[in-house]
Order: sequence, then structure tokens, then C-alpha cells
Amino acid sequence: MMKDVEIIEMCRQFAAGLVWKYGARAFPQNCFAKLESITRKKLAGFTEDEKAQFNWTLFFNIEILEIEME
Repeated sequence: MMKDVEIIEMCRQFAAGLVWKYGARAFPQNCFAKLESITRKKLAGFTEDEKAQFNWTLFFNIEILEIEME
């Protein structure tokens, strides 16, 4: 089973990868803080089994696009 801290770490690694690839200026201010906040809210509503089965990478990609379009 995945722990919340492991999923939050995945979120941070995802964000770091984007910054490394595209540069921080390519993203709106507080974009990654918003992504982490949204992830934490999503985690609160999931059971342990749902957390383990959820496609977090896809979720991060979709959420980052939605944040950029705000």
C-alpha cells in the first residue's frame, strides 16, 4: 500500500521533473503548490486500496494542465 507521504513525494518529483525539463518560468506562480494541495485533497477522500490503484501520474498531468488554463 502507498502512504500519503509517498504520493506527495511522487507529486513533488513530478513537479521537479517539469521544472528541470521546461524551466520554472514555463509555469504559473504557485502552480506546484496548487498541485500538491489538490493532491492532498484527493488523498483525503481515498481508501488505502484506492490510493494504491489510482493512476497518480495521469492525475498529475491532468491537474497541471487545468491549473495552467486557469
